[in-house]
Amino acid sequence: MTRRSTRAITFDLDDTLIRNAFGSWVIPEIAEHITNGDPEADVARSLQQRHRKALERGDALAAYDWQAHTDALAEEAGLGAGAVDVAAVVRRHAVPSKVRLVHEKTIPVLRSLRDDGWRVVILTNGFRVYQEPVLRSTGLWDEVDQVLTTDDLGWAKPDPRAFAAAFGGATTTVHVGDRIDHDIRGARGAAVTSVLMRQDAPFVGRMAELDPDQLAEMRGYLLEAAAAQRAAIPAATEPADLMPDAVVADIVELPPVLDELGKEATTARQP
Repeated sequence: MTRRSTRAITFDLDDTLIRNAFGSWVIPEIAEHITNGDPEADVARSLQQRHRKALERGDALAAYDWQAHTDALAEEAGLGAGAVDVAAVVRRHAVPSKVRLVHEKTIPVLRSLRDDGWRVVILTNGFRVYQEPVLRSTGLWDEVDQVLTTDDLGWAKPDPRAFAAAFGGATTTVHVGDRIDHDIRGARGAAVTSVLMRQDAPFVGRMAELDPDQLAEMRGYLLEAAAAQRAAIPAATEPADLMPDAVVADIVELPPVLDELGKEATTARQP
């Protein structure tokens, strides 16, 4: 149930809070149905190509509609649309042995944030039918105030409208995620304080506290991470637009960083 609060924090889901079963279990099962033994990598590549092309043409709803992508591949293979029920496949693999939390203390930290007056929202670039099963499997469903998905909103990160819908009337706003394009650049473009949460980050804490050499190293790391994520970043993007306000390697580091950010975490900041 959504609570009203002047402080709101949004979290990305995949690879920020959870490791999902999509690559290891869902895609292989889809491939088994469609390819009759052909290498599953071809199916994975085709699915990702359809996803990326939809993003490039600005169609977020189409990009994250994995059922539509799967139906198209099934028809190309001579099967009918609906030959594979992607949501059912996801539900089959949304079990604790295949889906897990990235950080051991995630649930206690989310509870402490809510107890401290934060409205906690999951803002995910995915459809509800795929994300709800994994949220329930990991126990996160009952630990947040709201879950917002791409099909709920009609927009996806980094679109500023996705962030605006998530924060509503909050005056203190923070977004936490692992992607350089969707989460960091998206939050900055929406005038929202950004926190990068990645276990391999070279520095943690407020980026304003880094010296020039450390900032240069951090910029290099962000560019490498963006390339590894195949991030969609326009060529004209300024390096500052990729720099988060703070970085944490583990979610337990988040509450003290939020205290340090203080008044920086407001909607009054400039994009």
